[in-house]
Amino acid sequence: MAEVLGYNNTFMITSLLLPSIIPIIISCKECPHQQTPKSSNYLMGLKEQHFLLALITLIIYSTAWMRLLTFLSAYLKIKNYGDLEIGMFIAIQAIVSIIIRVFAGRLSDIRPYLTTTIGLFIISISFFAIYIFEVPQLLYIASLIFGIGVGIYIPASQTLALAKAPAHNRGFLLSIYIMGMDIGNLSGPIIFGAIIERFNSYHVAFLIAPILLLITTLILLQYSIKNEIKVCVFKHQK
Repeated sequence: MAEVLGYNNTFMITSLLLPSIIPIIISCKECPHQQTPKSSNYLMGLKEQHFLLALITLIIYSTAWMRLLTFLSAYLKIKNYGDLEIGMFIAIQAIVSIIIRVFAGRLSDIRPYLTTTIGLFIISISFFAIYIFEVPQLLYIASLIFGIGVGIYIPASQTLALAKAPAHNRGFLLSIYIMGMDIGNLSGPIIFGAIIERFNSYHVAFLIAPILLLITTLILLQYSIKNEIKVCVFKHQK
């Protein structure tokens, strides 16, 4: 659309599509709300290990993702690729992610720690692939790997964040968890933009992001192993 109609018309069509969702939302009926206990402490859930690990990994992932989304597009423009090639990269990732999430969601209910770790590891591999391949058509291979990783990581991380959250506190904790994405959206372009200007190279930023994610994965893996050991011991005792 951007190549055929131009950016202004594309933005206008998008702005008209979004309000069309409102009637659909209004037509939905609210489920009966559970009464919030008077003694409930909303801040207690913020101290849970499950929640903190999910929040930290989301911040790091979203920081790296916004680096990718912002500066990969700019880099491809410099290499004389059009909007369609950039759009294809995102589309391939999205299609694969949709397919994977159906199965990843079921696994997340059973092993949220392990599934989050696997998803984050695959994303780090895809970012290394982006650093190696750089441009279409090989870049679409990285997009496919990225879609698999995101499809696993997103539902698993959300499940991990709310694993021990009581029903009356889930909305509050989820809003704090989603702030991790906002923090990444805020910091990613600024941090990696400064790195690119400092080294005058996109490649440096493309390399830092997967290394950062891989380190995060290795840290999360330790907690995942400990949790799996606890699960096995519990089952044995039972």
